[in-house]
Amino acid sequence: MGDLSERKYKVLIVDDSETNRAILNEILSGEYIIAKADSGEKAVEILKRDQGEISLVLLDVIMPEMDGYDVLEQMNRLGIIDDVPVIMISAESSPGFITRAYDLGAADYVSRLLRLPWSSVAHVIHINIITELLLKQLMKKSSKYDLSMTDIRLISTASSLHDIGKIAIPDEILNKPGRFTPQEYEIMKTHSEIGASMLKNLSEYQNAPLMKAS
Repeated sequence: MGDLSERKYKVLIVDDSETNRAILNEILSGEYIIAKADSGEKAVEILKRDQGEISLVLLDVIMPEMDGYDVLEQMNRLGIIDDVPVIMISAESSPGFITRAYDLGAADYVSRLLRLPWSSVAHVIHINIITELLLKQLMKKSSKYDLSMTDIRLISTASSLHDIGKIAIPDEILNKPGRFTPQEYEIMKTHSEIGASMLKNLSEYQNAPLMKAS
């Protein structure tokens, strides 16, 4: 697994908000090479220029002129959407927005309205990236598992759901900067059971590939 520790993967952050770009850069720059774009047009330019170098795109949805969906459409036209996973990060959380992102090839969709602090959003991103990289390395080093790129992307996306139960944890506990009290820790530990229950209650989606991977 030496390749994982020796190589720094390149992440493209696309957001018209300088604050959001700065926060994500601060969170990720220690472990990844960062490229930034403040518009969809610049993002497409970087993707064309650095083809083969970008390992992940963190893409805002609402941007002037060329929005996140336009970027996804351009990535489809360029034939790189299957090679470069895209995680949408947006304040929009309506089903229509999310469905359209997945239809255009996004690997995951993280809503800022889930009340998760930026450190938790970064954790979701880390889990998604690391899961995909580990599975790719596994396929190189072992013939025991026959996983297609579709399988790898599906498992990586499903891994992002592991903390979904945190949306039911009170803000004062979830965002507490210091150590938890024993009582707070017991409440925090329930997020895994809550998450499992939430997924089980989505009965109409139980046969969907993503749910099976979860």
